[in-house]
This record gives sequence, structure tokens and C-alpha cells, in this order.
Amino acid sequence: MRKWRIYYGLREYAREAADPMLGIVEAESKEAAELQAGRRGLGNVPSAGYWAVEDSAPRCIAYRDDGHICQRPATVLDQRSGGMVCPTHAPRDS
Repeated sequence: MRKWRIYYGLREYAREAADPMLGIVEAESKEAAELQAGRRGLGNVPSAGYWAVEDSAPRCIAYRDDGHICQRPATVLDQRSGGMVCPTHAPRDS
């Protein structure tokens, strides 16, 4: 069984809702994870659908403007904080 992070599938709605992670499910495949999210009723707008991302990549440790931890897939090492961050929170070259 693999772990999958669940997000809203409808990008326009996800962007408006600050792209929250709705939960983590265990399933054998991406499709099975998305179906399981639907059965569990994750999120408050099931009609927006679900998008599953395998939970194997490091997650962004930066804080968003709303005070929550970002948790998007992290691809950049922030030398200042010593943690991995997503491209949105990557340090800017001065």
C-alpha cells in the first residue's frame, strides 16, 4: 500500500481555496486513492473532484500568508532555513 496526498481536482477551485491538502489516504494506485477520497468525502466541495499525489517527495516547510505550512512538493533546499521548500517559497537571488 502506498500513501497519497489528496487535493482538489478542479484547479480553479483549488487556487481559490489556497490549494489545501485535504488528507492522506493509502491505496495501491492513483485512481484508487482518488476514489477513496471521494468515498470519505474529503474537503467541503466533492464536486471539485480529487487529485492524488504520491507521498514520496519531501514537502515544503515554509509558512503561507495564512499562517499554515505550505506542504506542496518541495524541490529546492533553502540554505537559510536548512529545509526543503517549493518553487513558490524558494529564496530569490538578490
